[in-house]
Amino acid sequence: VMNHDTPNLDQVFFDNVQTGIVGHGDERGLQSLVGGLENEANIADGFPRKGALLAVIMLSDEDDFSHDGEESVRKPNQPGYDPYAFPGLHPVSNYYDYLMTKTESSENNRNFIFNAITILDDTCKDALNVDNFPRIIGQRYIELADMTGGYKGSLCDDFSGVMSGITDRILEYTTRFA
Repeated sequence: VMNHDTPNLDQVFFDNVQTGIVGHGDERGLQSLVGGLENEANIADGFPRKGALLAVIMLSDEDDFSHDGEESVRKPNQPGYDPYAFPGLHPVSNYYDYLMTKTESSENNRNFIFNAITILDDTCKDALNVDNFPRIIGQRYIELADMTGGYKGSLCDDFSGVMSGITDRILEYTTRFA
């Protein structure tokens, strides 16, 4: 948890957002979301705060392939293989249900929103596939954003516009009255 009292906030933020290219070939962003929300140090710091809107922003140039175990879901060298048919892939609805429970929400009063900045279409995917690393449309992130009424922004769009869209969507949620 970072806030205005965090020493060296700029550096702490920078250290936390560094990406890497080692580890699993599968992106497991939704699984990581749960890990962050269940982290004991975060909970001890009061995050997430009970009763506050939980606004998640996922930024990714791949799709989510959250599953248990060490086996890689993505097997790009196997023609015709469909990673979305992997039997251990967690359904997106599991994460929606988790967020409903975690935020003590109801269908009439949902207290969370999932926003996705990802590859939304083939045009963007093709534009980003320049380094022989195949990008993937963020279908599962898009699905969760749709389920929660979240904003979907393209990695290929101007980020100021994307962030304005997310801000507007969050403001819509925070100004609703049940």
